[in-house]
Amino acid sequence: MFSFRPLIMALLLMCLPSLAAYPAPLQNNQIMDGVNVDMCLINPASADYVLNSKHEDLIDIAHHLGINLFRITDGGCVHDNVAVDKNAWSAVLKKMKVNGITAIVTTEPPRNGDDWTPDTVKYITSLVIDNKLGSYDNVYGIDLFNEPVLDDNNVVLIKDTIRQIKAAYPDLRLSIGGWRTTPGTGSCPATHKGKYCWNKAEDGKAFSGLLDYYSAHIYGYDGPMNGPYPDAFMHTTQFLDTMLPFAEGKPVIIEEYGADNGTAVSDQSGLGTPELQANVTDGVLRAVRAYQGKNVTGSTQWVFYNRSYQHGTPGWELVSDNGDTIFSAAYVIQKDSTGVSDKPVTIPMPITATAHLFQYADNGASVPLHQGDIAGFLLEPAKPGNYKMIIDDPSFFIQTEPFIYIKGRHYYVATLHAKAPGTTAVSVVEDGCVTNCQPFRVTLTVLPGK
Repeated sequence: MFSFRPLIMALLLMCLPSLAAYPAPLQNNQIMDGVNVDMCLINPASADYVLNSKHEDLIDIAHHLGINLFRITDGGCVHDNVAVDKNAWSAVLKKMKVNGITAIVTTEPPRNGDDWTPDTVKYITSLVIDNKLGSYDNVYGIDLFNEPVLDDNNVVLIKDTIRQIKAAYPDLRLSIGGWRTTPGTGSCPATHKGKYCWNKAEDGKAFSGLLDYYSAHIYGYDGPMNGPYPDAFMHTTQFLDTMLPFAEGKPVIIEEYGADNGTAVSDQSGLGTPELQANVTDGVLRAVRAYQGKNVTGSTQWVFYNRSYQHGTPGWELVSDNGDTIFSAAYVIQKDSTGVSDKPVTIPMPITATAHLFQYADNGASVPLHQGDIAGFLLEPAKPGNYKMIIDDPSFFIQTEPFIYIKGRHYYVATLHAKAPGTTAVSVVEDGCVTNCQPFRVTLTVLPGK
């Protein structure tokens, strides 16, 4: 297993200070300041359970940071061999309650394709009812499904799922975590080149009359590449202004948002910086507070801790290195929630690094970088094979993401941070290839800092 993560501490100088040196945070009960976290990472029975060097888990760390809401997902971690039963839910939810943390539970049923089936309904209802999730007073609600395709079949089965759960827990809040549409449906234009339009605000009106609260998923804060980033506050309020007219006055929670922190190429092909991530967090939290009178009640940032390179979504995390490294964005949440932060944060944080994302179209290019700049690679080979990255002189860089194949997306990624002046080539070659090879090579010159 690669071990590049410890280098982030030296690179970013964001180590976790002693928690014992600070008073317990005063939780803000009016606004929910939260994060997304996978169940296996906070379940002591899981092999993926996270503990830092002080033997504090992610619940302990979150409490210290003033985080009072977890949106709990269960997408599977590295080992993924522990059943999440009612005992696990009980242990986790009770500890969260002691630490003043409320839960939104997001179910992630196994699926084959886009359509719900009776088995989907059975999985969701069993998870909620068999584990008695409606009996915990710190469970705010249940996201029945994350980002379903909006079609007639799925809406019908969503209604059936709601009916069954409400029969057992009539007061349990139920929602859907975001949504997606296919080209030619909803507000997704028929000319859209992708398979889906993701989380277009106006498409949420398909749930009018069904939900107890609305979940907004807002991305796009860390693009376009090599250009100006959108203003996070405005980007958020524009989404909310489109969504609120059909939200029926019900609570709205921004359940997914974030920006890449520059340590990895994200699953949305983003490559930001720690400062950008912090500025985006601030913009979203300010938008939530500005719209509190319109029943926007909180937010949960994607993501508190990354599962792994292959089983997670690297680059979004607020905490890494088993909880011993904390990024500035987490301190923004801490300051907003508690009024103070362990590490001073002054917003907006200046973004001095330039993030470069290299693809096969850049083959043969010679590119100047400055110390501190970020070079991400997203390479989709024209033919299958085993590829490797060769850096002629790796001493010019710190590598925070290994060269790795992302199975579900069929491309290779890697991330380098320019450390020392000099010129070197970065190549990608196919192992054992003799003919019809597809080599990739760029020459990177690292210049002194700006």
